[in-house]
Amino acid sequence: MSLPGWAQSLKERYEAGVAGVFLIHGNTRDYYPWQNEYLLLESYLHRALLGGVDEGSERLVVSYSFSGGLHCPTPAMEAQLERFIYVYRGIAQATGVTDSASSAADFTLAQYIDPAAVFPLLEHLLTTHDHVAVIIEEAEAIAPASDMGLMNATIARSLMTLRRWAADPHLQRKDCVVMVVSESLADIHPKLLSASARLEAIRVPLPTQADRLGYLNAFLGGAGWPEALKDLTVDRVAALTGGLTLEQLDDLLRAARFRRETLSFQSVIDRKKRLVESSVGDLVEVIQGGVGLDAVGGMERQKAILAAIVEDIKAGRNKHVPKGIYVQGAPGTGKTFLMTAFGNASGLVTVVLKSFYNKYVGGTEANVERLLGILEAMGPLLLILDEYDQSFGRRGQGDEGDSGVRQRVWGMFSAFLSRPDLQGWVIPVALLNRSDLVDVASKRAGRFDLRMPIFLPDAAEQALILQRAFKNNAITVDLGDAPLADKLAGKGYSPADLNKIAQLCDERAAGQNRSSVTVDDLTWMMDDYIPSEAEDPETIEYMELLAARSSSSKSLLPDRYRKMLEDGSLDNRLRELRMTLRL
Repeated sequence: MSLPGWAQSLKERYEAGVAGVFLIHGNTRDYYPWQNEYLLLESYLHRALLGGVDEGSERLVVSYSFSGGLHCPTPAMEAQLERFIYVYRGIAQATGVTDSASSAADFTLAQYIDPAAVFPLLEHLLTTHDHVAVIIEEAEAIAPASDMGLMNATIARSLMTLRRWAADPHLQRKDCVVMVVSESLADIHPKLLSASARLEAIRVPLPTQADRLGYLNAFLGGAGWPEALKDLTVDRVAALTGGLTLEQLDDLLRAARFRRETLSFQSVIDRKKRLVESSVGDLVEVIQGGVGLDAVGGMERQKAILAAIVEDIKAGRNKHVPKGIYVQGAPGTGKTFLMTAFGNASGLVTVVLKSFYNKYVGGTEANVERLLGILEAMGPLLLILDEYDQSFGRRGQGDEGDSGVRQRVWGMFSAFLSRPDLQGWVIPVALLNRSDLVDVASKRAGRFDLRMPIFLPDAAEQALILQRAFKNNAITVDLGDAPLADKLAGKGYSPADLNKIAQLCDERAAGQNRSSVTVDDLTWMMDDYIPSEAEDPETIEYMELLAARSSSSKSLLPDRYRKMLEDGSLDNRLRELRMTLRL
């Protein structure tokens, strides 16, 4: 049976003598296919990579975890290890120990838990025997990403022992290999990850669609569940479950089988959403379904461009899909609503990124590492980075003593968003108010190809947005032939303001026992309501001009801003506002 890419890479690099100590990270708590079985990682490493068989193997495989102690994959290997331990302890009889039962009279392998006892034992095993493989699980407990000055002596010694093994060429000559396992690189001490350590990192990705299809066929083939599929095919379920591990897919299938449910589009998406959100904590919100671009009032230029991108996505023309979309405008201009409507129109799953900063050392980087792996497997999707200027702003300026966390996170996202193989697969959308808070490198072509400004609507657009707000909120209106654009002229209403006005009009009509909003309700509410722009007009103007300046196309600009850009007055006005606002 052919090996997956990560396992084949590990095998080749070991056999080529590139490394003898490997750090396996990523999707390390899952099922992996081998022949006609699905195995957990330790068993998979033994069977697929280390030449293991059910009983007896030339290579001795020893596993150690901080919580479970020492163990081996087969009874024969456990007996071999116990005999070695008797010799190591200096209590072996002249004839040696012949079986595991007699060795268990004084100790059990599971009693070897303390790294202070285990690592010297493992080192003696590796230096005195050939053909040994050591698998160290829960590596974050042995080599945690914390200050060495705060570590106890045992943990610090274990960390440096791993580092010394990685640099020891004798291990490879003796056909010995050490595999260190952790879910996240961010949880591992940097001294193990540095180039001088010579420890080889191997990332295990989330299952591909083909992997999920194989597991589905294996599960459904012997499940005794004839009603499993009705409106969906196995291929469709495999496509819909992108981002799930095989273990999570197994949970989904077992829960539905227990309830004797037929898998439907909605049930799979709902269950997937819960599983993904539980696996990444509160980092993301998954959105599937909802209104399309026709529910967005105004923004005709922007909607036309997005509609063309929708056609490219549906036709699979990924090279025509922007690497990323950069959407800038003042608060309340409808940026999030526009882009979620775009995601719905394209049929993509929309993932909204929440706060990923963690108060614990290394916690933020671990969150981001896990999240990026899930996003890659979930694609194709639309990734909305809300408040991008707040999450990634002021790169490299040492924000409030964050020890460089913001800069490292920016680097991780930047590298991810720049990958050419993700074009059309993960489409990032950055939503922000102020581009002057963001490093200029984050706006370059190749990360965000389309920089789209969103402006406060004029009177005609406000009328369209208000009509759409009544419709979206299911509000009955009886406005007759009232010229809404005339009534809205001179008002600085944002789409958010107009949506609120529609709701307030409905509340006023209901308070007077009327089922329809009238012109009087609208006139009264517009006279009473204070637009958000009125609170700080210079800041709103500054944000509008920044949006115009950051646009990737003059065709997206209203005439007034296009003229200001061409004659240089836009930059002059920005400088004036910076001085006025003391920015």
